[in-house]
Amino acid sequence: ADREDIIGLFNERFKTVYKEQYEQTKQHFSSPDEMREFYDDGINILEWFKKHRSQFFTTRNVVLLGIEMPLYIQATDKNPKVIMNGFIDIVIRDTKNDRIMIIDIKTSTRGWNEAAKKDKIKASQLVLYKSYFAKQYGYDEEKIDIKYFIVKRKLIDGFMYPQKRIQEFVPASGKP
Repeated sequence: ADREDIIGLFNERFKTVYKEQYEQTKQHFSSPDEMREFYDDGINILEWFKKHRSQFFTTRNVVLLGIEMPLYIQATDKNPKVIMNGFIDIVIRDTKNDRIMIIDIKTSTRGWNEAAKKDKIKASQLVLYKSYFAKQYGYDEEKIDIKYFIVKRKLIDGFMYPQKRIQEFVPASGKP
């Protein structure tokens, strides 16, 4: 990770995606000021994360199974035409404890408050991913953990305590 120029990669991808969208629609979907704000937010997030990534990830006893790992599986036995089709942001296997961690990355202006954390629809996404991942890839659902990384675009100005750009949220996902 230290050898990657993540700022350069972000800069290139930021320009490419905007250009692709413009070529498809022939319309600018954002103002230059708004684009500058989002760009600066992205740079601030990447710089913060690069300095603090060891708080979130380790290289000991873990294997990266996938980034944007595909889910494509029959959603229900009742109707074989209904398919679960999606992508899991990050999947890591803990080789020491024989567990899987599924991580979904969300962006938010300033993080999730209590109401957002209690939103059943938001929490259910990873619970579904866990279930379908277990079926598709043959893992024991009991050995799969889930976690949201909520990436904050903005920090609170003048806040008296140090702030993190990433808020972790682990929804309930065990058997009721």
